[in-house]
Amino acid sequence: MQLEKRLLLILLLNSGWASNANAGDAIDTSLAVPATAVISINNTRGAVAIIGWDQAQVSIKGELDDLAEALVFDADEGLIVVDVKMPRQDLNWGNGSDLTIQVPHSSRVKFVGVSSEVEIENVLGGVQLQSISGDLRARKIEGQLIMNTVSGDIIIEGVAGSVLASTISGDLALSVTATDVRLDTVSGDLVIEMAAVDHLAVRSVSGSMDITGELNPAGQIDLSSVSGDIRLGLQSGLSATVDLEGGMSGAIENKLSELEAQTHFPARQRLNAVFGDGKGRVSVRTVSADITLEEV
Repeated sequence: MQLEKRLLLILLLNSGWASNANAGDAIDTSLAVPATAVISINNTRGAVAIIGWDQAQVSIKGELDDLAEALVFDADEGLIVVDVKMPRQDLNWGNGSDLTIQVPHSSRVKFVGVSSEVEIENVLGGVQLQSISGDLRARKIEGQLIMNTVSGDIIIEGVAGSVLASTISGDLALSVTATDVRLDTVSGDLVIEMAAVDHLAVRSVSGSMDITGELNPAGQIDLSSVSGDIRLGLQSGLSATVDLEGGMSGAIENKLSELEAQTHFPARQRLNAVFGDGKGRVSVRTVSADITLEEV
């Protein structure tokens, strides 16, 4: 198996696949890999679709960046490397890569880019995506999902397991069955639809939060914001101790029960309540934003 992989890499090198002769050219190549391989993908700019399939192969199709100097496609035991090599400067002209990469369902994928838009789906071994300005989209992922971008949006759908995602100015939209979700943003807005969750932690500076879902028995929700408003919709029959603090000039509206928030000096609203057996915990903190708690 290793001999076949190295022979294939030699063929790629000899045919110019790892040279600047193929910048912008069409690609259609594949490599046999273990079903549980770790796949590391590096693409500076452009669009990359990563799709899990039932083959013990990594397949690459599409077009390389117009400035690509080389395509490294290598295997060392269970580690597979896909690396579009780029010059260190003068990246301001031409088109980026446009690639579709198919990987085994059970593989684990790590992607690093700069201005790359990435879509990944049907990967069950865990995923880590990182880009600076590109949007990141993940669907039908199992295991741990980690997504980081600076100005791109993050969209997550149909993900089980755990989610850790952060952005600076991009928005986050999630519709997940994951039971452990941790999100961090500065100015991006968040829209979250979740099934039964054990732990949800969200931090924002000025972005708003719109969250609906169900809290499992003894589950925890921790939300904090400086100036972004928060709407939290939870199930009827909630069993949790709830502590909401609106901060300076922040108003609290409780639609989940008849309890009203109390105003404390100086102009700070707070609501403490126990629903059901109180085993779960809901904590919401803002500095100068409104909080709405309601039933879904």
